[in-house]
Amino acid sequence: MFVIDTTGSMGGIIQATLDKARDIATRMNGSARSARVGLVEYRHYGDGFMARTVQPLTEDLATFGTALDSLYADGGGDWEEAVYSGIVTALAEDWRPSAARTIIVMGDAPAHDPDAHRVHGVAGRRVPQR
Repeated sequence: MFVIDTTGSMGGIIQATLDKARDIATRMNGSARSARVGLVEYRHYGDGFMARTVQPLTEDLATFGTALDSLYADGGGDWEEAVYSGIVTALAEDWRPSAARTIIVMGDAPAHDPDAHRVHGVAGRRVPQR
């Protein structure tokens, strides 16, 4: 799963980030027997969403590429972003039980304090306490 920051601060590097994600997915697909890739975008607390799945896990690289092409930089606020919301959203995807799971986070800012993340949760769900 690729978890990509799409806040406004990514504006100058969003295309390079998407190109790198496409390159990594293509290489991964060429080296794994049945690799699946998916895409989550995250933004900032207070934006229209903190994190959402743009493309569920798929073996279809063209579909993944179309999902990448739909991303654009917008929103944001303070320096920290909803990185943990992106990761939790990716972890909630439909992973195969036997899959080697990898999450690649791409962004330009640190995560909000995890305690704030647990308060806000993801998509209306509370995040479990450690």
